[in-house]
Amino acid sequence: MARLVPIQEPPERELGFVPYRVPESFSEPLPDDELAAWEP
Repeated sequence: MARLVPIQEPPERELGFVPYRVPESFSEPLPDDELAAWEP
C-alpha cells in the first residue's frame, strides 16, 4: 500500500558551511608550467 501526498519544496539553503566564493579564474586553463607538474 502507498499513500500519495503532495511534495513540499525544501527551503533554500546556502551551499557549504563556510562563506566562500569560487574565483572567476577557476575554469580557466592552467598555465603550461602547472600542467607540466601534473605529468609523470
